Amino acid sequence: YGYANYVTPRKLLYHARVGADGRIEMAGRKFGTLAVLFEPLPPPEWLDFLERFAGNGGKLIWSGPPPRFDLTGQPMFGRWQKLFGVKSLQFGVEGQVADGWSVQFSGRLGKVPTQEILTDFLVDHTYPVEADAGAEVVARLGKKVVGVHRPTPGNGSATFLGFRPRDDQSASLGAEVRTWFEILL
Repeated sequence: YGYANYVTPRKLLYHARVGADGRIEMAGRKFGTLAVLFEPLPPPEWLDFLERFAGNGGKLIWSGPPPRFDLTGQPMFGRWQKLFGVKSLQFGVEGQVADGWSVQFSGRLGKVPTQEILTDFLVDHTYPVEADAGAEVVARLGKKVVGVHRPTPGNGSATFLGFRPRDDQSASLGAEVRTWFEILL
């Protein structure tokens, strides 16, 4: 992917810092957006880094299941909820199966085309939530909220997407799907 660089949370914590302008500085480069793709058990320092990044003006997008504990077993869900504007979870431990359903986008993501959930595999489970009063609903699966966006101090933002956005620009499954790309625009 020409528009993204991949790094593990541990390597990011070790090598990167959040600059005064809210951008991540690492390896001589600066990044204004951080997409967390699937991180159910993050390192303990991860939320500190994410709060600093989004609070100083960075654009943070989390997709997949919310973390309930960090790698040391300490609870982290309360702080995570506050950061992303999530009032409560509306699913069990492993999310919900939603194959064949379509995610509809709204608000600041309203121009993103509808995305179908393809399988009942764990990677395609969905994670509905109830949005907090200060958060904007940006994605729904039927009547269930699977996307919320919350502005943060310092002109940053934190967006939670309770599903796996697809990016199949090669049309390998018969149609070009570029949901991640559209979300990042």
